[in-house]
Amino acid sequence: MEPQREACQVQQLEEWIDDAVNHSENVTLAVSRDGVSLGIAPFGHFEMASVATLSVYCDGQRLGTIYLACGPEDNQETLSRNFTSLLTSIIRSRDAKLRRIVYVSDAGRIETAYWKNVLRHLHVDGQRIRIQRIVDYYHASLRLTTIADALQLTTSQRTEWLKRVRKMLLEPGGWGRVMRSIAGMLKQHGINSDREEDVQTAKRYLHRYRRFMNYSEYRSHGSPIGSGIVESACKQIVTERLKLSGMRWSHAGAQQILTLRSILLSQTWHATFKKSLIASPAISILSPEQTS
Repeated sequence: MEPQREACQVQQLEEWIDDAVNHSENVTLAVSRDGVSLGIAPFGHFEMASVATLSVYCDGQRLGTIYLACGPEDNQETLSRNFTSLLTSIIRSRDAKLRRIVYVSDAGRIETAYWKNVLRHLHVDGQRIRIQRIVDYYHASLRLTTIADALQLTTSQRTEWLKRVRKMLLEPGGWGRVMRSIAGMLKQHGINSDREEDVQTAKRYLHRYRRFMNYSEYRSHGSPIGSGIVESACKQIVTERLKLSGMRWSHAGAQQILTLRSILLSQTWHATFKKSLIASPAISILSPEQTS
């Protein structure tokens, strides 16, 4: 079914985008990727599988999501190739109907490299495609938690300040206000000596990715600010099926299951199934209903 996967996923994305345009001009394509560990046979060591999602939003409401997943591989090259191909195909088909494209992810090594090396310079048919990167709000909030834990505060003071700055980060000018609040708290209360390096690491993170933390603006046009969709996909595609007690997989076996689950969750099973039968009439393929 893999040779038919992309065409059917593009068709499904086209239907969602066309449906969104019929209701609003505020249509967003949100793309994301993440990794999840997977037990590999025969020795039971763990390697990183990879998952990507493409979601269509209309006025901030998600209409549907297409899923991709690949087994463990150095630098996740197969997922990057499939992800870029699918994204390029839907941009070529429906670019005029997409008001914006956003890339929502944490700031992991591979996620950031994909942004720097591919999405930031993406061209389709000679045209530069503008994609807005958004660093996951909840990963940014974890850095605020790290700083709060290091400050010499009472439990109630810690809870109150952390709640205030998390909310502040979502408001206009939020990043600057948060950083000023952090500076003031450090000066007023000081930090535990054994947590100084943690605080500096958290502050470097907040400074390095400040350009991608304008959450007030992102929310105003209905873009997601969290990578929960792709994190949920890691659970649904990989964890719930391939990480049960004692399970270990060959690379080839894992990939077959990941491909089938991606097709099923993308709501493209029946279309892909029919195309597969036409392409390979001598092969009998069972639908999920037939196997139940």
